[in-house]
Amino acid sequence: SWTRPWTVAQRMRAGQEIIIPGDGSSLWSITWNEDFAVGFCGLVHPGGQTEAEIKYAYLRETWGLGLATEAAASLLRYGFQSHGLRHVIATAAPDNVASHRVLLKAGMRLAELRPNDDGSFTQLFTWNPG
Repeated sequence: SWTRPWTVAQRMRAGQEIIIPGDGSSLWSITWNEDFAVGFCGLVHPGGQTEAEIKYAYLRETWGLGLATEAAASLLRYGFQSHGLRHVIATAAPDNVASHRVLLKAGMRLAELRPNDDGSFTQLFTWNPG
């Protein structure tokens, strides 16, 4: 069963933060128990971009349990409280409605579609504190 007596924020506090040298990215492995990882979340700077970007991925079996929404909200609080971030972005495929809901519930706003080099598009979300 996938019921849990913990929050993602608790797992982030108890877990090992992995700081990527050079760009200030931080990642956490989210474990169901001490030895079973169900996903990861983090604030990253892909390709050296200046904006912090939320990234997460979870086992399909855990989708719908609120892990991604809770992680995104926790990452926004962490970035603001621990690093003074005043702008965070996230991206999702334009047709990934589940990720759109996650990011909107976490407090992000829908922004523009970004064109990709291959002619496809990525949906951009933004966050600024209160």
